[in-house]
Amino acid sequence: MPAKRRSTYLESMPPVFHEWDAAMNETTKIDTWASLKAKTLVVYAADTKRPIREIAELFVDACPHWSFKEVAGGGHMAPLFQPELVNPIVTEFLNSIDTSL
Repeated sequence: MPAKRRSTYLESMPPVFHEWDAAMNETTKIDTWASLKAKTLVVYAADTKRPIREIAELFVDACPHWSFKEVAGGGHMAPLFQPELVNPIVTEFLNSIDTSL
């Protein structure tokens, strides 16, 4: 990772420090996630770590009403390493949401 990006990444960590417990000890059942009706986008890289890819596959099966997009590369940290691939996907998704409700 280039030094500038590494520095920015390290600066972003303190605000999410307390989220690690939630991420590492999550116990929500897949059915609960599937019941979410909000427009949801899941972006993952084809070359991500196996557990992340398998989690994405579980969500693809359980949540067909969500939007899924696989990017070719970038690994587990694609949003940081490949923002030029991920950001347009997120932008397109956000622009597709009807905010007139």
